[in-house]
Amino acid sequence: MSTEAVTNPAGSAGTAGGRRYKEPTSQQIEDAAALMFLAATRKALRDQQHIWDVELELELTYTVHNQRRYCVHASTRTGESLTGPHGVLVHPANGTAETAAWSIAAEVRNATAKRRQRRPSRLRDYWPLPGRGFRGPSWRGLCFVFADL
Repeated sequence: MSTEAVTNPAGSAGTAGGRRYKEPTSQQIEDAAALMFLAATRKALRDQQHIWDVELELELTYTVHNQRRYCVHASTRTGESLTGPHGVLVHPANGTAETAAWSIAAEVRNATAKRRQRRPSRLRDYWPLPGRGFRGPSWRGLCFVFADL
């Protein structure tokens, strides 16, 4: 819709003190549709995938058949991209906010797992035990580790 409200002159018919809006342009309608798609994707991420701390951006392009094509980019609060430079492509004909949320959730979980692997663990600093190699955690091994502390 038009962002500038047309004020009603005093004594005119219409709502008292209300605002009237001009008819929206096609560009404003497309922008509103894109924002509604982004809001629906965020809602699906929260309600269905239980992911809250992701910032979303929407890239809008057009296909050769003049169809809208959305590409959703997700990043963390610190600005680290979760979906890469290409983002998640939403199919122009049958792509929905739910399918976009599902794809973003898969990317978020993969990125989280990679981040956990990079983060050093305090217990990993003591593995492998000298002369035994790495066999994974066992109760006997943990007793030796904690005895050294």
